Amino acid sequence: MKIDFKNEKLIPKLFLKILDKVSTRQKSWIVGGALRDIFFGKKIRDLDVVLEKGVFEISKKFEKTLGKFDYFENFRTSRFELENGLSLGFSTLRKESYEKNGNLPICDFDKVSLSDDLHRRDFTINSIAVSVKKNGDWILEDCSKGFIDDLKKKNWRIFHKDSFIDDPTRIIRLARYRKSIEKSSLDPMTVEALKDERLKDVALKVSPDRWANEIKKGDFFDFEDKLSEFQEYQSFKQIFNGDWVEPRFSREKNALWKVLSCCRGPDAPFTWARLGASKKLIKVLNPLGSNEWPEFNKNWNLLQMDNLMSSWDPFLISLAKQEIDKERKSLLDKYLN
Repeated sequence: MKIDFKNEKLIPKLFLKILDKVSTRQKSWIVGGALRDIFFGKKIRDLDVVLEKGVFEISKKFEKTLGKFDYFENFRTSRFELENGLSLGFSTLRKESYEKNGNLPICDFDKVSLSDDLHRRDFTINSIAVSVKKNGDWILEDCSKGFIDDLKKKNWRIFHKDSFIDDPTRIIRLARYRKSIEKSSLDPMTVEALKDERLKDVALKVSPDRWANEIKKGDFFDFEDKLSEFQEYQSFKQIFNGDWVEPRFSREKNALWKVLSCCRGPDAPFTWARLGASKKLIKVLNPLGSNEWPEFNKNWNLLQMDNLMSSWDPFLISLAKQEIDKERKSLLDKYLN
């Protein structure tokens, strides 16, 4: 199947220079979002390149010209944050398995094919790959016709029914992707997976930092009046307690702030903690006694603290103790112990 992904008008020249150098050293493939965006005529800012091996070594070779990079040993991936907001990532062919739902995957790098690597990804649309040849050609490789069909139809399809159980943060990723491609749709299997009753229990086990990092990558709640139509948004609301409303303040500074400002009501602090709110951000939100959050009237139900144990840091606990009476403080201490 002939598809021309090499539209140089949409690819920064810096990326083209990097790809030429990488292709002379070993087999390499462009995968994921860059190809998706090029297909839909969007200029790319992020480039992910998969290598057979030697991610750290190749990254070191580029360090002199590209600057410092972050290297993640467990995944054998590296990331360069470049000029003009460009981002470059190298990764090794790998397979993944999940020992515990919601945890980070276990990686296997032994005898892994390109097909193995593509099938461990989140959605079929993001599992397109082209090889970069020494002569400068880009060739579509090892790709199921169904993946291309999903790309053309803008159909967001997961690989298996437990995809969100394995990694619930894919809910945020899905919303971000769908926002970037207008009039895209969810595959029926994806819809059913978002309704899985097990998802809530698993999602609450995901570390707050992982939720926060995923939310910060894009504006999950910026869907205007179409927000309620997104199944991933409905699933997100069902997972995290709170009275979810449209963003109401004009001062939202980033994506995480906007998400937190949408969650109100007595259960909101638990959700903020679950979604990775920092001490500083919690203090800025200042829910207790604030005129902007009138529903916080100190009438917390301290029996609804199932999320507290693993999410609240000492700052949040001390804040709560300052605002409650002796009887409920005693209940809180009993709960924490």
